Amino acid sequence: MTFTKKIIFLWFFSTICFSQLSVQISQQSNFASGKSLTPPFPEDARSTDDYLINENLFNVSISKGNFYFNTLLEYSDPPVFGVNRTKLDSLSHSYYLEYVGERLNVKLGNIYSLYTRGLIFNTYQDYSTDFDNSLMGVEISYNISDRVRFYSVVGADDYEFRTRPDNQLNDLSFSNETSFVGSEISLVNDFFLNLQFCNQNQLIDKSVTTIGGQNIIEYYSGLSTILGNYIHNNEVDFLSDEYDKYSIRSNMFGGSLQGYVFGVDMYVEYALNKYTKIEPYKEMGDDVNGNFLYSSLYFDLFDAGVTYEFKRYDAPYFIQTTSSPPIVYKEASSVLVSRIAHNMNFTNEIGHQFDINYPINDIIFFNANLSTARKVHGMDGKFNSVEISTDSDMDGLHNWGPNTVLPSINNHWEYNTVSNSYQINDKPSFMSILFMDKDEGVFSYSPYRQIFMGVSGSLLDDRLDFSVGFDSFNHIAEWGQGSSSGMNRYIYNLETLQIFEDDYWNEIEQDYDTLFEAYSSSCSGIDEEECISLAHDQAASEEGLDYSLNDFDSFSNIKDYYIESALDSINQYLNSQIRYQWNYTTERAFTIPTYFAWNVGNGDSFLLYFENQWRKKELNKDKVKQSGITDNSSSKLEEHIENYLSLSYKNRKGWTISLFYNKDNYKKSNIKKDKVWSGIDLTVDFDEKEVNSNFLNRFSNILVGDSKVSLFYGSQRGGLVCANGICAQQPEFSEGLKVSYTRIF
Repeated sequence: MTFTKKIIFLWFFSTICFSQLSVQISQQSNFASGKSLTPPFPEDARSTDDYLINENLFNVSISKGNFYFNTLLEYSDPPVFGVNRTKLDSLSHSYYLEYVGERLNVKLGNIYSLYTRGLIFNTYQDYSTDFDNSLMGVEISYNISDRVRFYSVVGADDYEFRTRPDNQLNDLSFSNETSFVGSEISLVNDFFLNLQFCNQNQLIDKSVTTIGGQNIIEYYSGLSTILGNYIHNNEVDFLSDEYDKYSIRSNMFGGSLQGYVFGVDMYVEYALNKYTKIEPYKEMGDDVNGNFLYSSLYFDLFDAGVTYEFKRYDAPYFIQTTSSPPIVYKEASSVLVSRIAHNMNFTNEIGHQFDINYPINDIIFFNANLSTARKVHGMDGKFNSVEISTDSDMDGLHNWGPNTVLPSINNHWEYNTVSNSYQINDKPSFMSILFMDKDEGVFSYSPYRQIFMGVSGSLLDDRLDFSVGFDSFNHIAEWGQGSSSGMNRYIYNLETLQIFEDDYWNEIEQDYDTLFEAYSSSCSGIDEEECISLAHDQAASEEGLDYSLNDFDSFSNIKDYYIESALDSINQYLNSQIRYQWNYTTERAFTIPTYFAWNVGNGDSFLLYFENQWRKKELNKDKVKQSGITDNSSSKLEEHIENYLSLSYKNRKGWTISLFYNKDNYKKSNIKKDKVWSGIDLTVDFDEKEVNSNFLNRFSNILVGDSKVSLFYGSQRGGLVCANGICAQQPEFSEGLKVSYTRIF
């Protein structure tokens, strides 16, 4: 047992034995029995497997005086995500002991804290994605005065993550140690200054592997990122060097300023990151400079509330753990919009968000949001330089004559392809991102753009609440695949053939003339004109020519004919070759989300969610030929038309019944299908009754207390669930029952 655990549990048991405590326990249990698709994706999967969930979470809070203890216990066999927890030593998910004084605050255990906007320090836990980047350590905060506060976190833990979003378990990890200190100073009224410093030390161990045997270096080498490409290009060196572990050090210095002036709420935060880059043949690599910038403004303009946010996160070789800055794009509140997500890059991204809220009148409001983003550093392109030379048959042209290359000169080429990377330095403009221009210089920066407009409010004496809008989503989900570039260009260097050289033709002409004179002088007994014609044909045949001077005015005409035929053959070859090839994945979606709530009166109401979405996902591998013709036979397109409907009746006595209907009409390759998910849900809120009430109420207090129970029967679509930039795939559920139970003791 670690020292921290000993301190926490010593206090815990001593307070139980000698003092009266305030205890609060909340329980959340999830049970499911049904079927799930195997594999869970794609949509055309047919086979199913049993889907069983038995997940029980108990959040225990105990307080006494200035001390507060919290732990999360889990008994799961199996959970939605993560490992089974059935043994006593594995039940504790996380815990901490906190002392809250008038000026001093101390916390021991798992540290979940956010300082300023999280550019340097932001640790949290999210059960929907089974993500936890907390530290096991100590957190101290001390108020010197009303205007000055110091705070610090020191701790260590293993940072665990999934290599695939649909994995059940975290399959890779590395150790992380962090020391973080900061201060908050109230300069004047409405202005706050924070100064921070954070030191991190990470240890990347090549012996840590996935179930399939892939180690952490091999995993990173397959990512379509700056770091991934760098490791891929040096993967052989990484795997063959003498080091089993690589140390990465990071020193971050940051400051933030928040205030209100001239009717404008403003915030700006900047962090300088001096970190070591992982390198082969070095236990610790050289220092690299990075930086993070976030700022926001809020002001009123002609009665409209305007919010502007800007981000620039530039540390492309940095491996992020305990920092999680703002995402700076609209978080989805729609069911269908939430199923598509921008691939947030917290170490290589620049972006803007504009949000406008305008009151049309006292009860109806208009909202517009524009979010854009791209990488700070784009991905390199690749030149495939194809050197074309002649083979041994072509080398013998001077012996066999030009006829050996006609009319099939294309059969005599040899290839020697050399790939060279080139950097795209021109940054795409804001307008190019807004209109998603199809250009290599734009797409290599993985652009993202999302536009939302909607109207919401109340009508009919506040009995009808409504919200109607539309959302347009477009982004480059992946530029290239793994280490492959998103664009390959081809250049062809033609070696000069002898058939184009004057010396070659001068020699043939001299031989031709010599043969002609010999054949014409040997003619006897035939007409002179016929003798000349025959001598020309014999000389041409001897030199390997298809045509003689009988067919042309001069020998230079024969030369021009052969050269023109060779050029036509070469052009025919080049026109059939690839000039460039795309290799990227794009996602586009147009969604209309609507919401209506009708207040019947006396606490009863009806709620209706109705959404439509048109979605496309394209793997573009178009080949553009030298002739200008596009070959799209290698490209793939998925098209979806999806509808979602939820109708609920909420009763004043605390129960709600809901009907769900979800239909996806999709086309993928040669597959065209409709899939439907439907279900019914009953949710009951149990309020704790008065203690002096009848026996039935006292019994129900013991049984259910202050709790909520939900029963769902039917099927639910699986999909992407994202929180704070971390995403996980929820499996599809069908033909079964789900039960959720939440209670506060």
